[in-house]
Amino acid sequence: MFLLLQILEFHRLYARGLTLQTGPYGAVYYSLISLHGFHVIGGLAFLLYLLFGIQNPPRRKKYAEMYWHFVTAVWLVLFSILYIL
Repeated sequence: MFLLLQILEFHRLYARGLTLQTGPYGAVYYSLISLHGFHVIGGLAFLLYLLFGIQNPPRRKKYAEMYWHFVTAVWLVLFSILYIL
Protein backbone atom coordinates (compact mmCIF):
# COMPACT_ATOMS: atom_id res chain seq x y z
CA MET A 1 0.00 0.00 0.00
CA PHE A 2 2.87 2.37 0.84
CA LEU A 3 4.46 1.90 -2.57
CA LEU A 4 1.18 2.50 -4.40
CA LEU A 5 0.53 5.68 -2.43
CA GLN A 6 4.07 6.92 -3.11
CA ILE A 7 3.64 6.38 -6.85
CA LEU A 8 0.42 8.40 -6.73
CA GLU A 9 2.18 11.10 -4.67
CA PHE A 10 5.09 11.23 -7.15
CA HIS A 11 2.66 11.63 -10.04
CA ARG A 12 0.72 14.38 -8.25
CA LEU A 13 3.85 16.33 -7.34
CA TYR A 14 5.33 15.92 -10.82
CA ALA A 15 2.10 17.28 -12.33
CA ARG A 16 2.42 20.32 -10.02
CA GLY A 17 5.98 20.95 -11.21
CA LEU A 18 8.17 19.32 -8.56
CA THR A 19 10.82 17.31 -10.41
CA LEU A 20 14.40 16.24 -9.81
CA GLN A 21 15.53 19.30 -11.78
CA THR A 22 13.31 21.76 -9.89
CA GLY A 23 15.92 22.40 -7.23
CA PRO A 24 17.50 20.89 -4.16
CA TYR A 25 14.18 20.08 -2.47
CA GLY A 26 12.90 18.10 -5.46
CA ALA A 27 16.15 16.18 -5.79
CA VAL A 28 16.34 15.39 -2.07
CA TYR A 29 12.65 14.52 -1.84
CA TYR A 30 12.60 12.07 -4.74
CA SER A 31 15.97 10.56 -3.77
CA LEU A 32 15.12 9.92 -0.11
CA ILE A 33 11.60 8.65 -0.73
CA SER A 34 12.79 6.39 -3.57
CA LEU A 35 15.54 4.98 -1.38
CA HIS A 36 13.01 4.33 1.35
CA GLY A 37 10.78 2.59 -1.21
CA PHE A 38 13.65 0.30 -2.19
CA HIS A 39 14.11 -0.59 1.47
CA VAL A 40 10.42 -1.44 1.70
CA ILE A 41 10.75 -3.70 -1.36
CA GLY A 42 13.78 -5.37 0.23
CA GLY A 43 11.85 -5.91 3.46
CA LEU A 44 8.92 -7.44 1.58
CA ALA A 45 11.30 -9.77 -0.25
CA PHE A 46 12.82 -10.82 3.09
CA LEU A 47 9.36 -11.47 4.54
CA LEU A 48 8.44 -13.59 1.51
CA TYR A 49 11.67 -15.53 2.00
CA LEU A 50 10.73 -16.18 5.62
CA LEU A 51 7.16 -17.07 4.69
CA PHE A 52 8.08 -19.61 2.02
CA GLY A 53 11.50 -20.68 3.32
CA ILE A 54 11.94 -24.28 4.40
CA GLN A 55 14.05 -23.42 7.42
CA ASN A 56 13.10 -20.39 9.47
CA PRO A 57 15.43 -20.05 12.43
CA PRO A 58 14.15 -17.63 15.10
CA ARG A 59 17.25 -15.49 14.52
CA ARG A 60 16.08 -14.64 10.99
CA LYS A 61 12.67 -13.65 12.29
CA LYS A 62 14.37 -11.35 14.80
CA TYR A 63 16.36 -9.76 11.95
CA ALA A 64 13.12 -9.20 10.04
CA GLU A 65 11.55 -7.50 13.07
CA MET A 66 14.58 -5.27 13.56
CA TYR A 67 14.65 -4.41 9.85
CA TRP A 68 10.98 -3.32 9.83
CA HIS A 69 11.44 -1.27 12.99
CA PHE A 70 14.36 0.47 11.27
CA VAL A 71 12.34 1.14 8.10
CA THR A 72 9.48 2.53 10.20
CA ALA A 73 11.81 4.78 12.19
CA VAL A 74 13.41 6.10 9.01
CA TRP A 75 9.97 6.81 7.54
CA LEU A 76 8.95 8.79 10.63
CA VAL A 77 12.08 10.92 10.32
CA LEU A 78 11.59 11.43 6.57
CA PHE A 79 7.92 12.28 7.03
CA SER A 80 8.78 14.82 9.71
CA ILE A 81 11.49 16.47 7.61
CA LEU A 82 9.82 16.42 4.19
CA TYR A 83 6.17 16.92 5.01
CA ILE A 84 5.94 18.72 8.35
CA LEU A 85 8.91 21.08 8.28
